[in-house]
Amino acid sequence: MLNHTSDIEMSLPSHTNVAVVIVTYCPDDSFIHRLRLVGDQFKLVVVVDNSVQTSFLGSQLESEKIRLIRNQENVGLAEALNIGCRAALELGFEWVVTLDQDTELGENYLCKMLAAWSASALSPAILGCNYYNVARSHYKFTPTVAPFIQTRKTVITSGCLMNLST
Repeated sequence: MLNHTSDIEMSLPSHTNVAVVIVTYCPDDSFIHRLRLVGDQFKLVVVVDNSVQTSFLGSQLESEKIRLIRNQENVGLAEALNIGCRAALELGFEWVVTLDQDTELGENYLCKMLAAWSASALSPAILGCNYYNVARSHYKFTPTVAPFIQTRKTVITSGCLMNLST
């Protein structure tokens, strides 16, 4: 991990420079609802659709806030995330949050992630978040009011905040 005082210059994440990248593959009917909830918190949402067959994600989904990128084939999660990150970078964003198609963001997610980043004494390469496991009916970590920061070797992809320059 890097200290905030390291030689690498990067802007701090903010409401204006953080975009979301969501990779889809045959999303369920509730995806549009979850997408709208994400769109309420972010300035830009990039959806990279890996569905090979025709998906219900159509051009009506696109707006000033949502960009839909359709792949002609399933290029896999990693390549689709790279495609979405490059699109966000080209549109002037410096940070991204990566989400799975079935992730439902909690209220004020972005505000909480920005507070956690600010509260950290380190500049992590990736800032992961707590999550609720529906199958097991519990959170990974007990939720706290104040930012709770732990150094981890791995985090899940969904809900991660990362700087595009790194």
